[in-house]
Amino acid sequence: MRKLGLSALPLLLLMTISLRAQKPSSKSPRRTVASSPWVEVTLKKMTLREKIGQMLMPYYFGVFTSTDSAGYKELLHQVEENHVGGFILGTQRGPLGIERSQVYPTAALTNELQKHAKTPLLIGADFETGTGMRIDEGTSFPSPMAVAAANDPKAAYTIGKITALEARAAGVRWIFAPDADVNNNPDNPIINIRSFGEDPQRVSEYVTQFIRGVEENGGLSSAKHFPGHGNVSVDSHLSLATIPGSRKELEAIELVPFRAAIAAGVSSVMPGHLNVPAYETDPSVPATISRNIITGLLRDELKFKGLIVTDAMDMGGVTSQFAPGDAAVRAVEAGADVLLQLPVPDAAMASLEEAVKSGRIPATRIDDSVRRILQAKSRLGLDKDRLVDIDHLSDKFAKPEYEVQAQAIADRGVTLLRLSLIHI
Repeated sequence: MRKLGLSALPLLLLMTISLRAQKPSSKSPRRTVASSPWVEVTLKKMTLREKIGQMLMPYYFGVFTSTDSAGYKELLHQVEENHVGGFILGTQRGPLGIERSQVYPTAALTNELQKHAKTPLLIGADFETGTGMRIDEGTSFPSPMAVAAANDPKAAYTIGKITALEARAAGVRWIFAPDADVNNNPDNPIINIRSFGEDPQRVSEYVTQFIRGVEENGGLSSAKHFPGHGNVSVDSHLSLATIPGSRKELEAIELVPFRAAIAAGVSSVMPGHLNVPAYETDPSVPATISRNIITGLLRDELKFKGLIVTDAMDMGGVTSQFAPGDAAVRAVEAGADVLLQLPVPDAAMASLEEAVKSGRIPATRIDDSVRRILQAKSRLGLDKDRLVDIDHLSDKFAKPEYEVQAQAIADRGVTLLRLSLIHI
């Protein structure tokens, strides 16, 4: 028998180490449901179309955009005719691959759209690993699993804080993060390193800290993908994934970080395109459009009072099952407040208008969602100041100290692994 010992090999481990659970901080912010005078006055003046528009959040790309271009005219159509409540900033595919938005065009385009909007727009973005995930010049952080490998939940607070400050400087106030999924299936093709780990209590610690970092620094956070996207072997971007397990099993694993997120004061929760037989028996219905899951579980059982925003409605997990207009109606019927990244916003608007006028969706149901949306805008101060301060953008975005902190967090996530191979 010969034994071959490999020398020390530094690797960035995409796995987490067990750590004793901690309760969410009692100092974490709580979301209030009280309406400001602006909210009620604005809501009362809105037409049905304006109210429905507040629930729609189409995509836009932050690059130089000519005012004569078809793309710009489409954005104005969504703002002036559909009265959308906001936009999700994203990336796009180019000749060299994925292209990210750019910070100055993003800020300038956001200001331009805000000037045309009757009601202030709420801009959101998927910034799981910092603004650099969607904006070229932004600060980038390691994946959540790499962050957790350093055994320092405070790092998640730092990431949430810097992300919120940079996002706000660029006009983005809604952070579609953190990922609150427990990575309890090694075959998961889409979550894996996006999760803080496989221990629900440990995931809860990092989720709580990230939320506090965002909420205490001028942003809205969003726990996703409810009720948990970790135990799947299918990518919900492509088709409908199924979460197995009984209610007891889901309560013990998947729901733990979401309960922690709610206790920490998370502003929003994002259901995923996931079939969950323990709560929804129809195999074709994802959580995104399931009343049993959105209203029954999230609202009634978990007592969540904040915003419920769907995962992107152009993903295969929902488009493979339902037409765009039908999916929008079903999501609102289920209890969703905001419909994200719609494949055909005009179809969603037309279908929702018809559903309300026919009595399928009560007008009060629309009012409930719009009130929550306006409350969020008011809490962010958008009713008083909706524009980006472009003159001071360079003072607030991509600061060198942010890069230093991001590098330090990445360095702490590097773990030494020793391997021994035995040859017989």
